[in-house]
Amino acid sequence: DILDNIDLKIKKNPNDSDSYYDKAIILHTILKEDEFAYYYVNKAIEIQKQSKYLLLKSQLVQDKNKQLNLINEAVKLNPIGNSDVYIARADYYYDEDNYDNALQDYLKALKYGSKTEDYAEQIGWCYFELEDFEQSLKYFVISNNIGGQADSLLNLGRYKEALELYKQIIG
Repeated sequence: DILDNIDLKIKKNPNDSDSYYDKAIILHTILKEDEFAYYYVNKAIEIQKQSKYLLLKSQLVQDKNKQLNLINEAVKLNPIGNSDVYIARADYYYDEDNYDNALQDYLKALKYGSKTEDYAEQIGWCYFELEDFEQSLKYFVISNNIGGQADSLLNLGRYKEALELYKQIIG
C-alpha cells in the first residue's frame, strides 16, 4: 500500500528524488530487498545528490572502500550542522577499530546536534581503546555501562571501586 502510493508519486513526478529515496528506504529497512533499494537510491542520486541518499547507498554496498568513499562524499556535501554524516563515518571507523578517527567524528556529531547519551558508550569505548581511562569512565557513566566503568576503574588503579562494580555485574 505504501509502495503503491510512492509509485504513484514517482509516476506523477519522475524527477522527485525524495520519492525514489523513500522507496529505497522502505525496501531496505522493512522489506530487506537491498538489490531493489540500491536501484532506487541510485535513481535518487542521479536526480539530485544529497547526503542522506549517499549514506543509504553506503549501507547497501559491501565493499569497505566504497562505503567510506560514499560516506566521505556525504560529509563533503553537508559538513556543517549535519550530525548524521559524522555518525555514519564514526560508526564505520569504529567497526574498523580505528578508534581515533571514530572518536573525532563522534565528537563532531555531538557538536552538530547528536545527543551525548545516544553515543556515550561508543565514545567510552573509543577512549578506552586509546587508553584514556578517565574519559572512558566519564562516558561509561553517562551510558550506564557498568562493565565499561569497572574496566576503566581497574585500568586507573581504582581496584576497590572496580571490584564493587564487578560484583554488581555477577551478583
